[in-house]
Amino acid sequence: MTHLPTYEPYLALALLLVLFAGFLYERFAPEVTAAAVAALFVVFGLVPQDTVLSVFSNPAPITIAAMFILSGALVRTGLLDALANRVVAAADKRPIAATGVFLASTLVASALMNNTPVVLVLIPVAIRLAQSLGLAATRLLIPLSYMAVLGGTCTLIGTSTNLLVDGVAREIGLTPFSILEITPVGLVAAATGGLTLLLLGPFLLPDRKDQTDLGAAGEADFLTELRPTDDFRGLGHPLGDIDDLTRPGVTVIGVRSGAEVRRDGVLDHILAAGDRLIAVIRTSELLTLRSRKEWDVGLRQGPTDGENTETTVAEAIVTLSHRSRRIRIAQLTIGFRYGMRVLGAHRHGESLGPDLSTTLLRPADKLLLEGTDESYARLIEAGDLAGVTMAGGRPFRRGKAPLALIALVAVVALAAIGVADISLVSLVAVAFILVLRCIDNDEAWSSIDAGVLVLIFSMLVVGAGLQHSGAIALIVGAIAPPLADMPPIVALAAVYLLASILTEAVTNSAVAVVVTPLAIGLAVQIGVDPRPFVAAVMFGASASFATPIGYQTNTLVYGAGNYNFTDFIKIGLPMNIIVGAAAVLAIPVFFPF
Repeated sequence: MTHLPTYEPYLALALLLVLFAGFLYERFAPEVTAAAVAALFVVFGLVPQDTVLSVFSNPAPITIAAMFILSGALVRTGLLDALANRVVAAADKRPIAATGVFLASTLVASALMNNTPVVLVLIPVAIRLAQSLGLAATRLLIPLSYMAVLGGTCTLIGTSTNLLVDGVAREIGLTPFSILEITPVGLVAAATGGLTLLLLGPFLLPDRKDQTDLGAAGEADFLTELRPTDDFRGLGHPLGDIDDLTRPGVTVIGVRSGAEVRRDGVLDHILAAGDRLIAVIRTSELLTLRSRKEWDVGLRQGPTDGENTETTVAEAIVTLSHRSRRIRIAQLTIGFRYGMRVLGAHRHGESLGPDLSTTLLRPADKLLLEGTDESYARLIEAGDLAGVTMAGGRPFRRGKAPLALIALVAVVALAAIGVADISLVSLVAVAFILVLRCIDNDEAWSSIDAGVLVLIFSMLVVGAGLQHSGAIALIVGAIAPPLADMPPIVALAAVYLLASILTEAVTNSAVAVVVTPLAIGLAVQIGVDPRPFVAAVMFGASASFATPIGYQTNTLVYGAGNYNFTDFIKIGLPMNIIVGAAAVLAIPVFFPF
C-alpha cells in the first residue's frame, strides 16, 4: 500500500471531491461510487485495516436494516393499508378533516418507521383522496412527501439518516442519542413545516389534473369469481355484512345463484352455499382471499396441480397468437391442459365481464394465474400467453397485524426507557415477527435496501479515512477561527446550512457521515457542547425539500405526480429556509451549548 504522510489530508480531501463529483454526475449508482472511493481510501493507506473492519460493527446499519424489515411487516399485515382506507372512507363526509388526518397520520407513521415504505403505500391513497376532493393529485403528493420527511425528524428511528448520524457520533465518543431525544425539536420543525404548507401550498403547489400518472398509483383490479366453502360462517348473512366483501379494493358486481345472475342490490343478497360471486378485486386483496380457506377463488376446470403440489401466483399477458385471439377464458381450458387455475383477468382502462369464464380475451389482456413452475413452462411454450411475472401484490396477513404493531411499539418503548440499545431491541423484534410469520423471510430480506447498506458501510470507511488522515482537523482548523468570536448559534446555523445544501445535491447518507465529525470537531474547537451540532446535522441532512433528488420520498412522488423539477424548488426552497430557521432556533433550547 502507498503511504503518503505529508499529503494525507489533501489526498483525502481530493478523494472527497471526487466522491461528491461522482454523486452529482450520476454515471454510476451512489453505492457504486461510494464503494469505489472507499476502496481508494484503503488502497492509499488513508484508513487502517483494523478501522475498516471495525466499520462493520457499527450499530447504525444493523438498526437501519432491522427497521426496514419491521416496516415491511407493517405493510404486509395490512396496518398501513387499513389506515389509508379509513382516511379515504372519511373523505366523503368530512373532506377537509380527512385531508388533515391523512397528513397527520403520515407524520406519525413516519416518526415510528422508515418513511420510504410509508410514502410508497400512501401515494395511491393521496391520489384517491385528491379525486374524492376534486383536486389535482399534484396538490397532495408533495405535501405527502414533506410530512413524511418532517415525521422522520421527530424520532431517532424515523429516518435512517438520524440513526447513521448517531452511529458516527458514537464512534467518535459521544453518548448515544435516545430514541425520543430529538423529538421536541422535531415537533417544532414539523409544526413549522405544516403551517408553511398550509399557508403557502395553495399558491405554490402545482395544479395539473391532466398530467398525474394515475396508472402508477397502485395495483391492478382483476375480474374474478368467489365461492364460499360449505362451512363459511358468512352463509345466511347479507353480502354487505361480510367484512371480506366490503373492504376497499373489493367490489361485488354480481351473484350467480343457480341459473340466475343478480346484478342489482347485490350487497343485500343472502349468501348461500353454491353461490358464485362475480367481483372486481385489487391484487393484494384477491391474493388475501385466495389464502383464506373459506373461499374458493377463480375459475377451476378439472383437477389442478395446486391440490397436491406447491404452486405460485403469476401474471401473464395474452399474446397475438391465432388461438388466443377473441377466445373466452373458459375455452382456453387452462385447468384441463396445464393443471392451472385462473384467478382473475384485467384489461387496462376497460371493464371485463359479464363473468370470468365468459370474458372474451383480447391481446394484451392480463391474467392472474396459479400453477406450478412446470405448468407455466408448458403454458408459455404453447404460445397463448407470454410475459409471465410474479404477481404485483401479496396477500395481507391481517391476523398478524397486532403482533407487528406490538413489535414496533416494544422497540420504541424499550429503547426509550433504556432497557437495551435500539440495535439489540430491533434485532429481537425482527426475530419475533419472523418466527410468528408476520412476514416471510424472503420478503423480509427483500425489504432491506441493499444499496443503502452498501452506501452506508462505504461512507463509514470514507468518514474514518477523513478522520484518520487529518482531513477533518484541517477543515476545522480553517473554519473555526472566524467563528470562535461569534455566538455559537452562528456556527450551529453554518453546520445546518452546510448539511442542508449538500443533502439537496448528494445523498444524505454521505452528508451524515462527512459532516457529523466536522460538526463535532468544530464544536470542540470553539469550546461548546458538540451535541446540539450533531442534532443540527440530523435535521439539516433530513429536512430536504427543494429538489426531488434530495430525499427518497421526494423522488417517489416526483415520478408518481409527473412533477417538474421546478415544482419542488418553488415550494421547497421556502420550506428549507423556514423549517431550517425554526430548527436552528429550537435546538439550543433543548440542547444547550
